[in-house]
Amino acid sequence: MSRILVIDDDHGVRDSMARMLRGAGYTVDTAPSGEEGVAAARGNAFDVILSDMRMPGISGMDVLKRLR
Repeated sequence: MSRILVIDDDHGVRDSMARMLRGAGYTVDTAPSGEEGVAAARGNAFDVILSDMRMPGISGMDVLKRLR
């Protein structure tokens, strides 16, 4: 089963994406900020990470740079 991490500061967007992906059979974790997303990704193996690009704190590009 593929694991997906959804990182988005907008609660509605984050939850609707997670619900849709779970409905399609994926295992989904969520994070409300770039910082929490980086922490979650460092402690787990995800097949895909979907991140909002504009967030307070660190942006989606910063998430990518830190996890790379």
